[in-house]
Amino acid sequence: MENYTTPLQSIKMQHDKAISAINKEIMETSTRILTAYPELHPYLNEMPVCIPDESNPELTLKQLIAYKDALNILLEKYIAEMQVRYASDQL
Repeated sequence: MENYTTPLQSIKMQHDKAISAINKEIMETSTRILTAYPELHPYLNEMPVCIPDESNPELTLKQLIAYKDALNILLEKYIAEMQVRYASDQL
């Protein structure tokens, strides 16, 4: 008998893969911030962390994406700011 995947199982597997991919990106960005820009470490603690609803304690894909995006924005803004400061110092 062949292994049959129901549409619901397929959706669940895709969802789980998406969560794993987002978590991987979050870890990579966090590691980059902590190793290359340790001065940003205090800001990581100040970032609003998604607190799950008591009735649904799991973080949603939407919440993970929002957190990943916030990390990327923090990093991109900091790098852009440092480039401006460096250019100003060169004048």
